[in-house]
Amino acid sequence: MAGLNKQQCAGSDASSTTSSKTFVACKVCGDKASGYHYGVTSCEGCKGFFRRSIQKQIEYRCLRDGKCLVIRLNRNRCQYCRFKKCLAVGMSRDSVRYGRVPKKSREAGNCAEDMNVCVNSTTPTQVSQLSSCGGTPTPTAPVITMTNCAEISTSTAVVTTILPDSMTFSPPELSIYDIIHCVAQAHRGHSTYTTELVKEQTRISLVNYSEKNNLIMQSLDTIEDQRIWLWQQYAMRMTPSVQRVVEFAKRVPGFGEFLQDDQLILIKLGFFEVWLSHVARATNDSALTFDDGVYVTRQQLEVIYDVDYANALFSFTSGLNNCCLSDTEIGLYSALILMTDRPGLTETKMVLKTRECIAEALRVQITRTRSNGVSALQIMPALEAKIHELRTLGEKHFAHLEWFRQNWSSIRLPPLFAEIFDIPKCEEDLQ
Repeated sequence: MAGLNKQQCAGSDASSTTSSKTFVACKVCGDKASGYHYGVTSCEGCKGFFRRSIQKQIEYRCLRDGKCLVIRLNRNRCQYCRFKKCLAVGMSRDSVRYGRVPKKSREAGNCAEDMNVCVNSTTPTQVSQLSSCGGTPTPTAPVITMTNCAEISTSTAVVTTILPDSMTFSPPELSIYDIIHCVAQAHRGHSTYTTELVKEQTRISLVNYSEKNNLIMQSLDTIEDQRIWLWQQYAMRMTPSVQRVVEFAKRVPGFGEFLQDDQLILIKLGFFEVWLSHVARATNDSALTFDDGVYVTRQQLEVIYDVDYANALFSFTSGLNNCCLSDTEIGLYSALILMTDRPGLTETKMVLKTRECIAEALRVQITRTRSNGVSALQIMPALEAKIHELRTLGEKHFAHLEWFRQNWSSIRLPPLFAEIFDIPKCEEDLQ
């Protein structure tokens, strides 16, 4: 993987392949655009909807405070928010341009914004409504479909789970682009380690973060005392990501169909691995940086874990960074990590079938966003191998916390951190 050049890294969210040039996303719903309608690159469905809306002067009403997500899967669910989205992206009744996309627009359509299935066309507020991502696929859907995805959803009923607003799909057929679009939106809405956010970080060491931290670290005489304090700081900064991973999982296509106990197992055993794949973006050979810019050094991680584990952790993050994954690809990879076979799962086949769909979506995204086909074909096996590395790191991380399970009464750890890693928090937990 070291052979990947800078040009491939820089272009991981753009596409120069022949197949990708044929796909330009509708600015309203992300479906395949048919032309330039009412001043905006849009699909036939949204063009017709906007025309009917302005001709008949229809007044729509939203039942969800005007914040519904509008994508191909659910664009017919809330007409108010769909019309609002049409106006927001620039559709105008005064525009008279119809027909094919102009040459300049087609060329622009090959850039990252359009080729990433219109990833940036939805606001963070709308991302929080992704649970309404149901609906009927239209005849203008992308031609590439996953026939083995047809059983992701076998019921139109909403499954009552620990994640009550998890995404369900009806009818069950999902196109590759639907999966890519939904997962990309979920990742961008719930990860604090996107390319843009990492670039904006102001880095500062954990010890120098505050005068109090500096004084505390200087006062700790033994390695064990340093280890306990460092673990507490490490856990405190990792914990906010637990809820973000939960919110992300709820929006991964098919996750809401799993049994409640299976969802719990996938999140509890997959959280650390997903988090590490995210934080890799902000990790170099000498330090791991949290989303607030505070970093722990390699030496401090050797105290927190041990030398061998720290070396393995940095080896993983370095290898993943060499793959030069885009935000969309990291999101799909995170979903793939979540869908790993775990001990205790009841409906393993259902989880693995969903995983196949996510894996195919990741393969399509990687292939269509890289000009070098050979390198693209090499990336997927490398990522699968990295998942095995992650599994080992996750298991060893869990084992390192055994000391805290035995000495929980004298250690203060964030309750959510303790819960996700099965560390007792109070006397009742031991009864």
